[in-house]
Amino acid sequence: MIGIFTLPRAKFLTGLFTNLAAGWIGVIFIAPNFSNLANIEDVWSLTLDIFFAILFSWLAIKFEEYIKKYE
Repeated sequence: MIGIFTLPRAKFLTGLFTNLAAGWIGVIFIAPNFSNLANIEDVWSLTLDIFFAILFSWLAIKFEEYIKKYE
């Protein structure tokens, strides 16, 4: 196998990143219920949450492509 990741490690990271993305998406839906969103810090926090959800989703997709390539 070419690369630094073995298939079991890549599968583990795919699951990890999928769960992290789901967690950040959960934060996006739960956090506004407990904050006012009147100040810019809360809006910035939600923007970061969206960014991390997209980032971890993208990483999960890339690792899944890596797994399909080397299986």
